[in-house]
Amino acid sequence: MTNQPEVIVVGAGVMGCSIAYWLSKAEYTVLVLEQEAIACGASGVAAAMLEAVGHGAHLTTNDPLTAFARAGFELHQALQPLLLEESGMDTGYRENPVIHPAFTAAEAETLQAYALERCHDTPAVQWLEGQALWDVEPHVNRAVLGALVTHQAQVLAYRFVLALARAAEQRGMELRHGEVVGLERQAGGVIGVRLRNGGTLTAPVVVLAMGPWSQHAAAWLDLCIPIYPVLGNCWSCASPIPNSGRRSPIVACISCTRPTASRWQGPQRSTTVVLSTSPLLLVGRPFLKRLSRWPPRSQRPKS
Repeated sequence: MTNQPEVIVVGAGVMGCSIAYWLSKAEYTVLVLEQEAIACGASGVAAAMLEAVGHGAHLTTNDPLTAFARAGFELHQALQPLLLEESGMDTGYRENPVIHPAFTAAEAETLQAYALERCHDTPAVQWLEGQALWDVEPHVNRAVLGALVTHQAQVLAYRFVLALARAAEQRGMELRHGEVVGLERQAGGVIGVRLRNGGTLTAPVVVLAMGPWSQHAAAWLDLCIPIYPVLGNCWSCASPIPNSGRRSPIVACISCTRPTASRWQGPQRSTTVVLSTSPLLLVGRPFLKRLSRWPPRSQRPKS
């Protein structure tokens, strides 16, 4: 970058790199500052699930996140071929069904009502029972009363962020190593950032894209920023695929928000099973009986 940046973005995670990508496409001169490396924090290890409807297992027809999720899903559908062309990187984008199982009459009633409400504007939403459900996912417990089947996509988190950064660099974005420790001000406004090494960088616009570590900027802005990182856990096991002689990996992600389980059978097909609040058996053998929330609310840090 030979010119003064018009925008300084602090953080090279998925938000910072996506902001840099779209700004560079709009012909802005962008400088991204990162104290470690691209997607080295939460962005590089995220599940990177893109939900077409609802918000996980908490499905409501009037939830504003539903429309937001659908818009984001459609945006990613259009973005993936562009990123492949602009960056030369395959982000691993793939679409797969999502199963919201009902093990009680109350769960079935709620999910059926949701399917009826949404099937008119979202054809991918459907209520399935019996063989129709097992055709989608043969490992679903036979005790299930039925399931709401929706749609989801997934990318490889690190490759997705790297593709955004590479495509932005092709359009002139500069990525520079540096730890921001404060904001540079003049006449009551922000004119740049201060670095750990004592240097300063100026730009008309500064974007803080620090993700779960945004609380570090609270003192710079004299604001309360109620954002903090939450630890999650992943574990995996294998389940036999009928009549194939192969075993399919099942990865369970446990966080304090919602446990999910994703299984990848092969390059052409995968299924995500979203756990409800009831104790579940996802497959024939009871190796997934219950996933509890972690950490307890009482142990979460206070903002």
